[in-house]
Amino acid sequence: MVRQLMPAPMHRRAGMARRPPMCRQPAGFSLFELIVAVGVILLLSGLSINLMREAPLLQERRLRQAAVELQSHLLQARTLAQKVNSVCQVSLSTSPQPSVGADTSVSPNACTTTNLPSLNLKTASNVQGLAVVSGSTTTFSFAGIGTLIGAADAVTILSASNISAQWCVKVTAPAGVVLVGSRLSATDTCNYVRD
Repeated sequence: MVRQLMPAPMHRRAGMARRPPMCRQPAGFSLFELIVAVGVILLLSGLSINLMREAPLLQERRLRQAAVELQSHLLQARTLAQKVNSVCQVSLSTSPQPSVGADTSVSPNACTTTNLPSLNLKTASNVQGLAVVSGSTTTFSFAGIGTLIGAADAVTILSASNISAQWCVKVTAPAGVVLVGSRLSATDTCNYVRD
């Protein structure tokens, strides 16, 4: 077998000193890294600005949901009064949290805590700072034929902290129709839309 001679590596040749390999030490961030970092910062700031802008809208939607929940509960009370052909009275408590349920102080009352359980409006809608505006109706009485007992309409107005709009729930007298409406400020009148 013939052995071939390979030329000696460059650093072993006569008269040549061994050079260190070319290593480039990074002096800072590359352009690509800077673009990615700026892009991530812009994305996160855009999302946070969008969330801050939508927070009042979300709070207003939740306030509307509280009004719809109250409307639904009053319609259940009206239906129950018609079903058993007897007076059904419900009360809206305002503290510590707004809730609506059967008025147990009235007898006879077709609405009981058994057939019309209490509804906590704050829990049902998750509204921060939910309150019933003073002067609102807090007791609703339905006759056995489903009409509202009383000569005047019963109106309850719900408000929440950090938003100016308010939602109204109105029971018309004597028909007992339950409507939901809104107003932009405390000085405006409620505008109701029939579903």
